[in-house]
Amino acid sequence: MYRVTTFACALLLVSCLYAKPVSLNDCDSRLSLASPLPRNVAEVSDLSYTVQLPASRLEFSFKNNGTKAIVRVFMLIELVDMQQQSLFTMTLHAYKRGAPGWPTDAPPSGIQLDRPLNSGETERWWISSPLLALSCPASTRATMIRIQFEDGSEYRYTSSEARQQPQAIDASHADLRGMPLQRPLQLVATLRIDTNGRAHVTHVDRVGANIEKWLQGVVDQWEFLPQLEAGVPSSGDLNVLFRIHESVSAHYPVPEFLPQTSPFEIIDVIPTKQNDHSWQVLIGGTVISSKAFEK
Repeated sequence: MYRVTTFACALLLVSCLYAKPVSLNDCDSRLSLASPLPRNVAEVSDLSYTVQLPASRLEFSFKNNGTKAIVRVFMLIELVDMQQQSLFTMTLHAYKRGAPGWPTDAPPSGIQLDRPLNSGETERWWISSPLLALSCPASTRATMIRIQFEDGSEYRYTSSEARQQPQAIDASHADLRGMPLQRPLQLVATLRIDTNGRAHVTHVDRVGANIEKWLQGVVDQWEFLPQLEAGVPSSGDLNVLFRIHESVSAHYPVPEFLPQTSPFEIIDVIPTKQNDHSWQVLIGGTVISSKAFEK
């Protein structure tokens, strides 16, 4: 899907002090899941993690081992490395619209079920995330689980270590007027997302206050969810590789250099023909817009 193009650091204007060579596509891992979920309730098995730049993907089987039909599953799945250090968390949300306790006007995000998952049935699901890590995961663990049954009863579990990284909820466009550098452009930045969901640029991989000020103006246009620790909002960092493209293309080159700190996201900013100032934004290759959920 992506063709590899070699860029020198000088050409990309990316500091080699804050980047490292790409090897993410080498990740193709069969993983185990450490979970407190009772086997007589449900089971997650046969997990497979891959990187398909600019996003990561986790595929797995989910089986209903209980006697009640399942209408909703929410899980936080934390990816960990060989040293059992956390890489990042992926979110599973599968549900049947109109399930008990679930508002009918809820955004159509996640995996929508056509019908309840009955006793003994297995589904093969996959989830993706814009977050990427510099090392491949060795295993996974469930830090939050919520399973809702057709009769309205639930199974719940939350670890004291449950954590969700900050994430954008509305960042579909960017106004690039006043950009101090020429396109195409790659830059690495760190955003501090506060408890109110506001992004603050704390680091940019190049010299010049104008660049940081300009980038702050760009992210001021976006909305974020703050980091959550055991469900409580907290400030957290989001490392980003911004790729601002010269033109629209069906193929964009794999970046030669990436942020040295993980997890991180790749944000692509692409020109649109309709407006010279409003450019489309893709986070992990996907348009992130709350307006897509509005009726």
